[in-house]
Amino acid sequence: MVSRDSGELKYLHEHDGELYCCSSNGSIRTFVTTTTGRNIKMNATMWDHSRSITHVLCDLPAEGPCEMHGISGHVCKFYSSSEDRTLKVWNITTHSAMTGISAPTLRSATFQSLAQSRIHLFAGTSTGLIAVFNKSDVCERKDVHACNIPGRDKRYCLQLTIHLPSAFTPSGSPSSINGLLCTGMCCHLMD
Repeated sequence: MVSRDSGELKYLHEHDGELYCCSSNGSIRTFVTTTTGRNIKMNATMWDHSRSITHVLCDLPAEGPCEMHGISGHVCKFYSSSEDRTLKVWNITTHSAMTGISAPTLRSATFQSLAQSRIHLFAGTSTGLIAVFNKSDVCERKDVHACNIPGRDKRYCLQLTIHLPSAFTPSGSPSSINGLLCTGMCCHLMD
């Protein structure tokens, strides 16, 4: 059992002079760095995950005025994935969790990696599946499900689950998706 004050660093991410340190104890700590790297100051600690953080990804810069601040080209959010079977959406300025994302249909899968396009958030899982969530308030699914309720927010609704063909898993059993890379309309897998 790992205490709340200790944990192995599992993932590092840098965005705009801020270093995101993701730990096996479920914490994300941010540090402000300088151009020389000699002065580093802890900025925030976030504890909303209950298990190891596997990935952090900052949102793409807004194409026009951002929805939260009205600033063009601004990044307002970042995403985290965890072995607690959830994704979190965070406010990049206040470091507070804005919402949690889960996929009840992926009961045994933990989220291992993240990638994004302008309209989708992709999450690679420990069972070789890729969950595709929408980032806007528009659901593309045709079936009846929770976000069909009038007035319900449709952001981060699970749009589809991609099952990898067995040819991608040499043993024939599901392989963990430990890396995803989105370049334009293509999404690349790394196991």
